[in-house]
Amino acid sequence: DVCSSDLLVRDYAGLLPATVIAEMLGAPTDMRAQFLHWGAGAAFSLDPGMVYPDFRRSETDLADFERWMRGHVEQVRRDPVPGTILADLVAATDEQGALDDTELVGVAMLLLAAGFETTVNLIGNAVVLLLRNPDQLALLRERPEHWENAVDEVLRLESPVQRTARVVARDTEVAGERLTKGTLVGLVLAAANRDPRAFEDPARFDVTRANASAHLAFSGGPHYCLGAGLARMEAEVALRALLDRFPDLALDGPPRRRRTRVLRGYDAMPVRLGGCRTGSGSLVDPIVRGGGRCLHCASTTGRCHGLAAPRARMLGPRSVIPDGSLGPCRGLTPPPIAPCRSSSSATGSGAGSSTLPSWPQRPGSPSMPS
Repeated sequence: DVCSSDLLVRDYAGLLPATVIAEMLGAPTDMRAQFLHWGAGAAFSLDPGMVYPDFRRSETDLADFERWMRGHVEQVRRDPVPGTILADLVAATDEQGALDDTELVGVAMLLLAAGFETTVNLIGNAVVLLLRNPDQLALLRERPEHWENAVDEVLRLESPVQRTARVVARDTEVAGERLTKGTLVGLVLAAANRDPRAFEDPARFDVTRANASAHLAFSGGPHYCLGAGLARMEAEVALRALLDRFPDLALDGPPRRRRTRVLRGYDAMPVRLGGCRTGSGSLVDPIVRGGGRCLHCASTTGRCHGLAAPRARMLGPRSVIPDGSLGPCRGLTPPPIAPCRSSSSATGSGAGSSTLPSWPQRPGSPSMPS
């Protein structure tokens, strides 16, 4: 039955951000599944009090990831790909002494893992919230200008990173508690994002919430997430494309939460795809057909110029559709509606057209490196 799937997290929410960050860094996209496996194991290392099997899994995956990254850094030294982040980091290390080799490998591992791990959770959390709140999904279909705000509301209500920590820089007092310099303080971001003093009716999912973007899911100040703009953009593109292609998408059973505590997301999500607008049943193709434009880059020329080009010019002139291939846009000609081959014999409706988002740059948001 091609119109049902329990692989939405692995084959869509996971592959899209893994492909994008691999392209940006200059890592091989054919290793996406391996990166996701290493990332899932490394995620356990963030949790205090993890059980021994999770500790062993984390240690093994981190060691394997580091071993591969060291070898890949040497390959980049021999044959750098111009314009990729890893090539720039290696050049900064070798030519300017900006980092030593240990720091270089550590930064490269962090950028690669952080570049997809939390975005996987963001996309999965958003799908569940929207399917469990059909009134909010219907509102977004009627008023798509709220999509950007909807992503922020997901980040607020279901923060992909629940907790973090900071070291006290100087003796101070917070809420009547004395904190001395050097003390490690645990911070529950999820609690701040549901603070009733900051958010009215904080447990309610409201895609029109006026101050949804006031959340701390990306932290703040000098620790503000470097990839915040990229994560927001990937989530909006992924969700709009998924729900356009499968307008009758529905949960087909309870989704299963990850066992991690610092990171909050799903590792399995059974869904019914319903009336497929393409008839293929494939999840891994988030280009929305219709409107004569490519949703990735707004191109009308038939060539895809990169997922982020119209919003923040993050990726340059490289196509980053989830199968990692370069080539023509597949967003210019709305396809014929094919019946979904399921026992329900549901069919899609309409011409599969969509409205292209205008991709405004968030006022005051930190710019991403090009």
